Amino acid sequence: MRRYKRQLQYPQLPLCIERKPRGAIYHPMEVLEIERGQRVTTEKQTSQMSEMMIKECQLPPLTMKKHVDELMGGACLDNSSPYLQEWGIKISSRPMRAVAKRFFPPAISYGGSMNVQPNHHGDLQWRLGAREQFSEPARLDGKWSFIIFDRCVRTSDAQNFVDALSKYSSQHGVQISSRHVDFHEVSSEVEGEVETMMKKMSGNVKFVMFTTKIKLDPVHDLMKRFEAQYGVVTQHVSQQTLMKAIGQKGAFMVLGNLCLKLNLKLGGVNHNLRVCESFLSSNPSHRNYDATLFPKTRMFVGFDISHAGPQSFADRQMKRPRSEPTVVGMAFTVGEATKIRGSYWMQEPGYAGISEIASNFAAALMVFYKETNSLPLDIIVFRGGVSEGEFKKAAKEMIEMQKAFVDVNHLYRHGMYSPSLTCLVVQTNSNYRIVPTRIDPHARPMDQNVPCGTVVEDAIHPAYNEFLIVPQKALQGTARALRCTLVTHSKGTSGQLLSMDELEQITNILCYGHQVVCGSTGVPSVCYSATNLSKRGRNNWKTENFRDIGSESTASGASGERGRLVHDGSPNFFKDLSSHLSSKVNTHYWA
Repeated sequence: MRRYKRQLQYPQLPLCIERKPRGAIYHPMEVLEIERGQRVTTEKQTSQMSEMMIKECQLPPLTMKKHVDELMGGACLDNSSPYLQEWGIKISSRPMRAVAKRFFPPAISYGGSMNVQPNHHGDLQWRLGAREQFSEPARLDGKWSFIIFDRCVRTSDAQNFVDALSKYSSQHGVQISSRHVDFHEVSSEVEGEVETMMKKMSGNVKFVMFTTKIKLDPVHDLMKRFEAQYGVVTQHVSQQTLMKAIGQKGAFMVLGNLCLKLNLKLGGVNHNLRVCESFLSSNPSHRNYDATLFPKTRMFVGFDISHAGPQSFADRQMKRPRSEPTVVGMAFTVGEATKIRGSYWMQEPGYAGISEIASNFAAALMVFYKETNSLPLDIIVFRGGVSEGEFKKAAKEMIEMQKAFVDVNHLYRHGMYSPSLTCLVVQTNSNYRIVPTRIDPHARPMDQNVPCGTVVEDAIHPAYNEFLIVPQKALQGTARALRCTLVTHSKGTSGQLLSMDELEQITNILCYGHQVVCGSTGVPSVCYSATNLSKRGRNNWKTENFRDIGSESTASGASGERGRLVHDGSPNFFKDLSSHLSSKVNTHYWA
């Protein structure tokens, strides 16, 4: 800094690089200023930054209303605007009022005829206590393995953890022996050794639990890829979680969370959903409402899509075919509304619809038949990832999906197989918000919101048959309403078509079927699982594609045009890719 006659206070810090056509220019950090409004990508945000951003965006209903009024005033969106007057547009300064109704939460049914009912206020709060038996507890026969990566914990601590987990799980009916576990200490640095070990285990063990020093260890994605490739179910436990599970504080809560996931991964079901007693007592004519809403012959299906990132400018200029796929996640129920299976597949990037839907759904129908010894008589589809302008595309997908009925017709014993089909498009990112008419400004944010189970049918869109529902209690900010639009309602030769009120009931109840947590989610459980499956498929693609390049490529979002899975120009590239990356596990493995 002789030229500028300035002494650096922190000369040891790295330099910032400014790239120019003539070459790179290096600047000391302390002489630069960061302009306001700079975008920080998700990959470069720390957990503290993400937490702070979320907190800043959580506005209680009263504060949000004031912000909306300020924005409308700043944008001159009022009746004094000459432009709006010229077009004859009038804007109301008050929010639209609508009549809402509230649905009862379901009862949570565990094994041994134990039910958890909502309280007299209509709130459902439950925890996995010591007495609750899972409705379908899993049983792990034979040996299983526990892998300690990079010596992050001592073998004795791992043994104590397995003993504690085995004892806790047995209280809820899950049979996993601590005497049939083999412990392995492995380095995560050499991927070939990890793969060789998993390949050897694939014929001998059905379950592998592994622990790493941090939660976001790169070996996590590698193990999940090997899980799909070799058909060995895996569960990741970080060092912090493991030590807490064998500690004196919070151990039972940690073991409970791990046990919920463990039972699902091994093929069990944690709880079932039933219509609560409060609803049945106030509606005597609906005593058999469980059979109406959740018969064993009804199949619930969720679809979601994870789109590929943008192609680089150089690849676009060279007109290279895009290699990074769009991933479709599909989850579906088999018999019980909480017994979920699923799959994912790859398709052409940039395509907003779902390709190969008929063949993949035919495979889902085969799984349903294998589990229940019958085909579903009616099917209710929850389609995520669709904007308002794509409702017609979603309806066309349902027509395409019906081709799967022909593929499984030989399994149907009563003539031509044609189940009733309903499709609801669910949107979590709609601009609708439901807030109470009167809000206490001194109340907590959760008390300023409408209660969970609130549904609005009118005052939405005049041309669509739809409803808004708030299925989840908002602890902070303003509750986000789920917009559900009916795009297909086709009566078949079997099953029945439900009324709009019954579809609203089902949507509300299915939001309590996630099973990994004791609470409701913002979308029905099959939608939640479909989203997780699409993410799992994308992570497996990234892991396989960049395995020989290094973990930094996946972290920095490297272009999909480099790596092991580059598009070879063949028309069946994405179909073959789906087969290569598909999972051989047939349980709720993504829990």
